[in-house]
Amino acid sequence: ECRSLTARWLSNDLVALSTKRLRGWSVCRIAQLLRRVPSLRALTLDGLPEDAGPCASVDELLHAVFAMPLAGVLTSLTVLSPLSSPETLFELPQRLVALEVLEIPRCAALNDALVERLAAMPTLRQLKLPHNPHLSHELVEAILGSSTSTLDSVDFSRCGDRRWSSCLKPARPRRRAAAQQSAASASTSSPSSSAAAAVAAAAADEAVALQREALMRVPRILAAHLVLRGWRRLRVLHLPSAPRLVTCNLSECIFLEEVTLCAGRLRSLQ
Repeated sequence: ECRSLTARWLSNDLVALSTKRLRGWSVCRIAQLLRRVPSLRALTLDGLPEDAGPCASVDELLHAVFAMPLAGVLTSLTVLSPLSSPETLFELPQRLVALEVLEIPRCAALNDALVERLAAMPTLRQLKLPHNPHLSHELVEAILGSSTSTLDSVDFSRCGDRRWSSCLKPARPRRRAAAQQSAASASTSSPSSSAAAAVAAAAADEAVALQREALMRVPRILAAHLVLRGWRRLRVLHLPSAPRLVTCNLSECIFLEEVTLCAGRLRSLQ
């Protein structure tokens, strides 16, 4: 009778599952459980074992989920265990076709191109990518300003910090030209002068990039809930048109000096 009740509960009543309490379970065993819960709609991957190597089990389990009927009905996915490969997430839009909520904090496998692909999912309503400072300032601006976005809630807390970004845009032409001219003139002198010129050019690029990151301007934002908590470099934020914005969290933006916000429906501003 107990087994019958458990089987009935798994089949009909279990709608949300976190793997945090299944730390002693193998990936194979967790996959078997997921195949027996057709009613599942929300899945959190947390505290998974790493028997197959660093972080490999998370990728393995996600690939198993992609092949299940569950993939067509899952509406919420939270990945708290680190992923080892961006290829796993690259397949996600094609596999989880009903996904509405996606949360992936602290994931080194994320990059700008991948996040743009995830944000373009037609069913996605909530995108939460906090604590990913390597995601660029330009990416966040592009997603917030997209006219075709279906996102209702976005969380980019502690993102956009260039110190962790792997790819940078070139400096402005004048500063780049000045840096190149300085480097060229130094190349005819001693090696130490050439090294100093290279350092000076890098510093000029750094200054331009920091200046760019200090300002965020999004002409029109369609999201209803926006979280930019903990942006350490942001000084000026311009959101001149936010007709649907209800809540906005700018807490811990310690250098924020100016905010322009036109939001007739705004109910909460932190």
